[in-house]
Amino acid sequence: MTLHARHLPFSLDPLMEEAKRRMRKRRFLIAAIVLLIAAIAAGAALALRSPSPPPTGSTVASVRAVRLSFRYPAAWTRAECSRGFSFGASLMILTKNGSGPDCTSLDWPPDQHLGADGIVVYWETSSGPGMGGVPNPNGKVGGQPARIDVRWAVPQPNPSGAQCASGRQQWLSARIQRPSLPRGNLLVMSASYCGPDYRAGEAALRHMLASLRFRG
Repeated sequence: MTLHARHLPFSLDPLMEEAKRRMRKRRFLIAAIVLLIAAIAAGAALALRSPSPPPTGSTVASVRAVRLSFRYPAAWTRAECSRGFSFGASLMILTKNGSGPDCTSLDWPPDQHLGADGIVVYWETSSGPGMGGVPNPNGKVGGQPARIDVRWAVPQPNPSGAQCASGRQQWLSARIQRPSLPRGNLLVMSASYCGPDYRAGEAALRHMLASLRFRG
């Protein structure tokens, strides 16, 4: 007697559809995770590049001689150290956590003894021969071509006259082509700033530059 095995109804279609559904779900989850990681990385990079929020409690400095104004933290010390040079003139000096400049000093710039996170800022004009305008501008300040440099200051003693208690400092300078004047007539901001929070010092200086406005 021969037994014939019963052929049960069986279809692969439901299994294949389920496998395809699970694969699509996995692809969707993987794509979502990749996008999330990219968003987190982009946010972290932006946070590292962006300066700190502007300091609260700022005031306006106006310099009529060169028709400009800018904002700086009200807690800083401001000295109208006006002095002419053969190549330009000093306009003012700003300090944070410093001894305050002696505008009558024969040594120029006057010595500045800075404490932790101290800053000294010199605003000057320059019209020296052969300047030829802003060399290799890398941005704009107040809508005008400008060259901005940030680097470690030269070892003590240095030309800025600034002395950080820690012995280390950074230096930021901005050379700005003044409007309506011949090339070679520059507005110059040079600053030395101390640690340990160098990033906050640089951010304060950049916020000052960003607030610069020329009148007429």
